[in-house]
Amino acid sequence: MWDKEKEMHLRTDIRAVVFDYGNVLSLPQAPGTMERLAELAGVPARELEPVLWALRPAWDRGDLSGVAYYRAILERLGREVPPAVLERLVEADMESWSRLNPETIALVRAVQRAGKKVGILSNMPVEFLRRAQQRFPLFQDVDGAVYSCDVRVNKPDREIYEHCARVLDLSPAEVLFFDDLPVNIEGARAVGFQAFLWKGAEEARRILVSFGIIPAVAQGE
Repeated sequence: MWDKEKEMHLRTDIRAVVFDYGNVLSLPQAPGTMERLAELAGVPARELEPVLWALRPAWDRGDLSGVAYYRAILERLGREVPPAVLERLVEADMESWSRLNPETIALVRAVQRAGKKVGILSNMPVEFLRRAQQRFPLFQDVDGAVYSCDVRVNKPDREIYEHCARVLDLSPAEVLFFDDLPVNIEGARAVGFQAFLWKGAEEARRILVSFGIIPAVAQGE
């Protein structure tokens, strides 16, 4: 809860708020996705899921294309499918993350109205990034964005946070960051970000208000 986070020293000179994409700017992965992927792959979901997440950093980092990623997953599981099925797996995966969270977007707009910079810092494969850039105006509206597939480094590597601060032309201490994974919060704090675990838009709003970034009742929402 936020009460525990209050133990951190609060800075009042925050100049940018940076958001992760998955489960923060986006809604959680669409229900039933793993079962859909397992059906396409012809393997049980309980076998597919751990291998899928174990290999995910390589796709996010740009070491593998989406097709190569799913081919590698199925090779580990002793399965081989036609190229058309691999493409369908990639498409189903990407579509499952293609729902923005309207409550988070409202927070983004409140931060922008307050005159602060907004950024995105996300582990994201290139195929999804190109889709999101075409589909979501938000991706063109932010002041700075860093994606793992572009810089070839994943969170929680120190380098990606330092790069994000440079893109925003700020010191790390001037950046407030939200992410849904504790390991990524630890990485951000290690370079000096004011970083908080994402627990929903309501909790995030309280944090932003406590820093004086947005008013307690944001106008126009």
